[in-house]
Amino acid sequence: MGEELRTLACVHSLADVAPMLALLDTSSPSPVSAIAVYLLHLAPLARLSSSVLRPFKHGDRNFVPSE
Repeated sequence: MGEELRTLACVHSLADVAPMLALLDTSSPSPVSAIAVYLLHLAPLARLSSSVLRPFKHGDRNFVPSE
């Protein structure tokens, strides 16, 4: 079995999605040589003095942590 290609994809807006999908499609993933994609959604954080790294939970649409 082949090695897994790990990729970090950073998405800021909807315009970033199509080029990222095209790049992943051209890499020809298969069961033998799989691709793992770690997605980082970049969103502006208002009223915060520093960056926050927060794990995504499916269905959670609140990107700004509560104070």
